[in-house]
Amino acid sequence: LVDSSVSGADNLDKIFAGNLGRIGHLVALLDHWDKPVYLQRIWTIFEQYKAMELKCKIDFTMPEEAAEDLVVAIHRGREGIEEVGRSISRVDSKLAKASVAKDEELVKDLISRSVGFNEVDSQVVNSLTKWIGEVIQVTMQSLVSDMWSRPK
Repeated sequence: LVDSSVSGADNLDKIFAGNLGRIGHLVALLDHWDKPVYLQRIWTIFEQYKAMELKCKIDFTMPEEAAEDLVVAIHRGREGIEEVGRSISRVDSKLAKASVAKDEELVKDLISRSVGFNEVDSQVVNSLTKWIGEVIQVTMQSLVSDMWSRPK
């Protein structure tokens, strides 16, 4: 990936998966939980899929305001949780883009020749669903803690 004479997707399996597997941890930076740019880029969708495949630890992070918006949505109950669910289900690797057209073509070709777009999308949605479940759990723990700390 360092050699500027080669596109970033060349030797993708060897370099990218090798480094990700060696590190064993992926931190996904989302701009927001609703329609994040992260889910519109083929590289980030692919990295998320590879991290799942390699059983890497995956952490998600967002700017504070976006994280607060997520908690507000969760506090709205079923309606808010369904909104979050719809948002994180909008993974479509076939439509995802890359800044370099050759990279986009090579990553999409790799996906289509291996597990296919539907499997990649499904695994990424599973990863996001797990993360949102953890956010809901932390939110619930905070609510219960607040209730216990109030005078009875």
